[in-house]
Amino acid sequence: MAKYFVDEALCQAHAQCFVVGPELCAPDEDGYNRDAGKGWIEIPPERLEEARAAADSCPETAIQVIEDA
Repeated sequence: MAKYFVDEALCQAHAQCFVVGPELCAPDEDGYNRDAGKGWIEIPPERLEEARAAADSCPETAIQVIEDA
């Protein structure tokens, strides 16, 4: 299964991930990605492309995606 990670130190609340990944990414009460600082989070297979797009859209490269072989 694939996983993604949002680096709390890098996330600057640009909100690009929310635009391209609305089913995966959502803001917390301060406008940052709600998953920032929560470690590696499993991604359902149907959300993998969305996770990749969210990672690619982040101007701070705060989002990483890995796929288990």
